[in-house]
Amino acid sequence: MSTHKFGILGVGDSEVAFEVSSLREVVALTQPPAPMPRVADWLVGSFALRGAQIPVVDLARMLGLRREPAPVEHGHTVAVLAGRGRRFGVVVDRVEDVVTLDESQVSAIDQENDAIELFANRVFCRSGTDSPVYVLDIDAMLDIKGMVHVGDEAGRGARAARTGWYARGAARQRAVIASSGALTLAIDADVVREIADCHTLIEPALALPGYLGNHRLREDIVPVFDARVLLGQAPSVSRLEQMVVLDTGQGNLALAVEHIMSMVEYQPQDCLALAGPSDQSTDTGVAGLLSRPDMADALLVSHTALFAREELANIARVHAELNADTKQRERSGVVWRRFAFLHFQAGGKFVVFMDQLDAVLTMPEHYAPLGGSGVFEGVFRHLDELVTLVDLRRLIGDKAPARAASQVLVVAAPAGRIGFMVDLASDIEYIEAPADSLHVHRYGVNKPNPTLAERQYRLTSVGDGERKQFLSLFCLESLAAQLLGDAAPAQGRVCGESSARYQAIA
Repeated sequence: MSTHKFGILGVGDSEVAFEVSSLREVVALTQPPAPMPRVADWLVGSFALRGAQIPVVDLARMLGLRREPAPVEHGHTVAVLAGRGRRFGVVVDRVEDVVTLDESQVSAIDQENDAIELFANRVFCRSGTDSPVYVLDIDAMLDIKGMVHVGDEAGRGARAARTGWYARGAARQRAVIASSGALTLAIDADVVREIADCHTLIEPALALPGYLGNHRLREDIVPVFDARVLLGQAPSVSRLEQMVVLDTGQGNLALAVEHIMSMVEYQPQDCLALAGPSDQSTDTGVAGLLSRPDMADALLVSHTALFAREELANIARVHAELNADTKQRERSGVVWRRFAFLHFQAGGKFVVFMDQLDAVLTMPEHYAPLGGSGVFEGVFRHLDELVTLVDLRRLIGDKAPARAASQVLVVAAPAGRIGFMVDLASDIEYIEAPADSLHVHRYGVNKPNPTLAERQYRLTSVGDGERKQFLSLFCLESLAAQLLGDAAPAQGRVCGESSARYQAIA
């Protein structure tokens, strides 16, 4: 009768087994495995073992077994497994036993039982206990979608290359070593322009993954990104004190990190390729693992992959162009201004100067109605001030709006505050342009007897040359003043702005 030898491993409260022929060794790690970007959540990272990178699977998470997380200081126990010429590691809590069983003591699992997704193909009970021990099928684990593995003979060439001193004439490179949470990063010094403190950031004008904001570095504005996010990790939770400014070839961008640790020299054989599935995207931002005996392992950032990302290349290029424009303006003596406009919908699409608005609010659920008060719908209190509601859509000419107003644009006038009810306040637009480039091309509308609201239209343009933009401006400040009986601004003014600064074009 044939026998089978199994190694029994403890995972939480459960026990699993592998054929001893599949167990290569058990390794106690003193440091967590280096995280791997953009992989399944049960892949916790990889570690260097005699020159080869061994990917590590959280066995409890893969199998759905309950397991209390071990304290970080206890490290990890990893069983290295091999099958079909491939290797990977699994995190276990303990090594229980090695047993030899007769074939009659091992039962095959019904293939229709998918409770453990067929990772287990056999089961047995240890002597003296009724608790089942499932024998895991390495072939099934290797075939799971997203599984990571490395060749069973991987690292042999690397080990040979690393014995003794470096080969004569081998090319040396330098890397900046930085920390970001549990990650240690290595960044090619050839693309590092400088290292600077990263304290005060300007809020970004658009939302991109990992985009923290902009940093003023002497005369330039540099976009700053969370290095962890660009490498497919969760955002940093600790304070990012420093940044590494990279030259992309089209402009600069910076990686924010906790702190800079050192700069090291390395050779190509010190960089070990990360194990991964054959269909894994090459756009991970990681070139490999920098592994040297005199330092902790560090993920080598692939600046080539990062710079090839369209959104990063575009934002670096745009900021380079803006920085060049700013320097040109300073040399030319032209005064520039940042114009801010709010786009909104009220029967049509309009914009209004942001500096005319006291607030943009959600339409209040409760307010005091003003029946029989003409254009005034009601009043409500905001920040200890009374705000009188006016349905802007009705003023424009829509006597029966199709839907209820969703937002209120609050405008202050000398006699009080008006809250203009609108369909939607959509977005804020910032336009950098010469301060004297805002022009009015037409006041009001071209029709007889325009309404009070229609007299507040302004067809305007801002900017010069190819950057000129036309806007349908609505002067809410002027409208609010007239509704409350205040004097209307003079015709030579643009929504309350002095005609000495802005030119009206007939």
